[in-house]
Amino acid sequence: MRRMTGLLICCVGLLASTTTVSAEMTESSAERFADAYFYDIVMDHIQGDDPVNYHMTDSENITFGPLLETYIPSSSCYKTGETCTFVPTKEFVATVFQDDEPVNVIGTHERSAGTYAFSTFGSDKETPKALTDVKGNLVKYSEAST
Repeated sequence: MRRMTGLLICCVGLLASTTTVSAEMTESSAERFADAYFYDIVMDHIQGDDPVNYHMTDSENITFGPLLETYIPSSSCYKTGETCTFVPTKEFVATVFQDDEPVNVIGTHERSAGTYAFSTFGSDKETPKALTDVKGNLVKYSEAST
């Protein structure tokens, strides 16, 4: 249960390390946003910032893992004897691979109904590796790993 909660909290915690991006960068779905902007956002960090701050090098060999919806535990998870359920956050994250190694996490969230925007880029070193083990969605993965 600790691993499950830790992974879910890490994913939600990604919101704390956001990067400034243009307000015009929106799409009608998480997948469209990822396809249109994830690569450029990562390349901006590689070329403009110190990539080491993002657990990266200056290599431009960038790919992404599947887009995964994140969840938070409902209040039932904190009550003894109740079945723990999870609530979708409307944020989707993907592992960033550099030279085929998982190095970071990037995300998009539903800003308003049917409008997705940039949410986050950045994570600890463990989260990208943990996300590569996810098959399906994070809730099913968490239930299986518990």
